[in-house]
Order: sequence, then C-alpha cells, then structure tokens
Amino acid sequence: MHSYDRYEIQEAVFVRWANSLADGTVRELSDILDTKFLSIFVKLITGDSFVSSGSRLQDIQNAFRLVDNGERFNQISMNEIADGNPRAICFAVWQLIQIFWKRFAPADVRDQKLAEALKDWCVERAQRFQVQISDFISSWRDGYALNAILLSYNPELFSMNQICDMRAVDRIEYAMSLAEHHVNTPRLLQPKDFSSERLDMKSVVCYLMVLYLSLTNKESSPQESHSSEQQQIESLESSKSSQSPMIINQKDIAISDSQSTADSGALSGETAQNEAEYSTSKSFEQFPSAPSSRRQSQQAVDVS
Repeated sequence: MHSYDRYEIQEAVFVRWANSLADGTVRELSDILDTKFLSIFVKLITGDSFVSSGSRLQDIQNAFRLVDNGERFNQISMNEIADGNPRAICFAVWQLIQIFWKRFAPADVRDQKLAEALKDWCVERAQRFQVQISDFISSWRDGYALNAILLSYNPELFSMNQICDMRAVDRIEYAMSLAEHHVNTPRLLQPKDFSSERLDMKSVVCYLMVLYLSLTNKESSPQESHSSEQQQIESLESSKSSQSPMIINQKDIAISDSQSTADSGALSGETAQNEAEYSTSKSFEQFPSAPSSRRQSQQAVDVS
C-alpha cells in the first residue's frame, strides 16, 4: 500500500469542497492550488480580483499572502507543492478551509478554532436526543449523531425510533440525503467512508463545517426579520409538505457575504497552527462528556 493511501478520503473530501465553491472545475487535489481555483478563492475571501503572475508557484505564494497576512502558510514547503506531494497539498488546503471558516462563520464563533466551534455545536445539538459525541471519528460511525443534529432543527421531521432498525450506513445515508436535498449541503463524504479505517478527523470536520453553514446561514441583509435557525427549521419542515424547500448553496453563502464586504481588503489571519492542534483529543479536551445514552455513538458499526 502506498504511504499516501491513507489520505484517499481526505483528498476526495477536499476536492468536493473546492468544487462546491468553483462549480466543478477541480478534478484532482493539485487543481485546488492552480491559479483558476485560487483566483476564485481570493475573490470570495477578499472581494478583490486576483492577477496571475504567470508562474504557478508565485501565484500560490501571492494567493496565500492575500487571504492570510499571518504566518499560517509558513510551514508549507513550496518544493513539496511543486512536486505534487499529497500531504503538503492537503495541509495547504486545510489552511484554506480554516480561512474560509473565519470569513463566513457567524460573527459569534468565527474567532474560535474550527474544530472547537463545531465540537460545541455538535455536542449541544446531539445531546438533545441523548446522543453522545466524544470525538470526530468513532462518534459518527453509527449515524445517530448526524440525524440528531438535523432533528434538533425540527423535532417533527422524523423520530429517532424510525432509524433505530436501520444499518449504520443507511442511517448515515438518510441524514446526508436530508441535508443534501433540503439545505443543499454538499455530500463531501460518502456513507461508506464512515466505516473506513482511513476516515480522518479533518474530513469529518470539513463536512460538518458545510453542514453548519447550511443550517445556520444568516441572511446578508441586517433588516431580515427572521432568524437563520427559523429559516432552516422552515426549510426542513418543507420536506414533509408539497412546497419546494429553501435551498442554501455554500457558494451562494460565500458570494453574498463577500459582495457585502468587497472593499474590506484581505482577511487578517491567525497564527499558523500545527496539525497536532487539530487532533481529536485536542478538540475535545477539558470538555464535559454529553449524557450517557442507550445510543452510544461508540458502539460497533453494522455496515455489512
């Protein structure tokens, strides 16, 4: 097995995330660091157009400086990027994902680290249905956590009892299908990925980020009378009626938000963090466990 095979799921997730912003123009991992995608990303983050230097590596460095004026990208080797090293590219894309979070997350959480903010949200939402979450991998394998989060936005949507007899892979498919069709959350992961030994924390966090933004997106107009959560509840409720659901697109979130601050300049970034800071144990340390449940999210997965 190639040493980079363990990044297979992560690479696929990052490519799908990039395509959710760039209308399917990214075919493989290295395309995320091509000038075409970086031009789109710089525009979303800063509101400014990106002018190519004619050199791919120089464009990468210029784009990094425009979207983050801190030291986030200092640990990245341009030689490894030029050589197409998947690990180096994945690390660079992970930085872009965190920059995207800081730019488009609600104001009250955008200064939190991505994993920590999502941890707080997931635990609070899932514990309403006695579903315990303790990490970003094993707690998601049985499918209860994803369903509990969606159900927390509309308890009338379905009953947890309805999914108890499903296989784990079917429970995950059920939740991801709801999220995809009713709040337009891109399917960055596949249900079978959750049972894979190659599933990694960053892949799950990336999917949860777009789910969070879909469910909590705020209208660009400050005069909007309805809260974002109420809008999402109404959207999920529409799945039980003949009305068409309100669709929220990740790219639309980014475009509408970036247009409102087109002249604000490049995003001011936080100091670069080592990958270890985003490990599962770090993300959940010193956080009280959710109440124990008959639906323990660490239980064995029945995906056969």
